[in-house]
Amino acid sequence: MPRLSLALDTADLAEHYEQASADRQFRFGQTLVAELGIKPGHRVLDIGSGTGLLARHVAELVGPTGRVEGLDPRLPNKRACRTPGSGLAQRIT
Repeated sequence: MPRLSLALDTADLAEHYEQASADRQFRFGQTLVAELGIKPGHRVLDIGSGTGLLARHVAELVGPTGRVEGLDPRLPNKRACRTPGSGLAQRIT
């Protein structure tokens, strides 16, 4: 069995992943988040946060007093998650 490698992981791949998963995965994530009852001021751990699409949504819910901790082993995903200009990057680590 060939070994998996993150060497081929690129920013382009992260962007493509976000575009491909934005519809169905994001909708399911929103449903889960709604059921969890996340409120302003909450701290949320997002394991396998990918490009942070759902983490950015949760950051809006927790507001300026909350925080979202996103864990993903892939560096391009981490960079995409903290995209400046959204006003949310300071609440997502």
